Amino acid sequence: MSRKSATLNPKTIGADLRVSCSLTHAEWRAVQGLAKGKRAADIAAAQGISVHTVRTHLKRAMAKVGVHSQIALVARVFSGFR
Repeated sequence: MSRKSATLNPKTIGADLRVSCSLTHAEWRAVQGLAKGKRAADIAAAQGISVHTVRTHLKRAMAKVGVHSQIALVARVFSGFR
């Protein structure tokens, strides 16, 4: 038997986290932007929403995931939600 090497697909990284924590699409888009290193202002501009709305999405996502910082949220996305 051969073992396939794991590859990171940016579109699917953290997908299990989104489903298991019941993140909304809006919350997930904000988390993805954060994970790409974007600032709240950049995420807001790209999505056509206010910075306040982006921050609200991130706060709600952190609460659902059970973390207290944006860094911890991104770490959960890349860790496969352990």
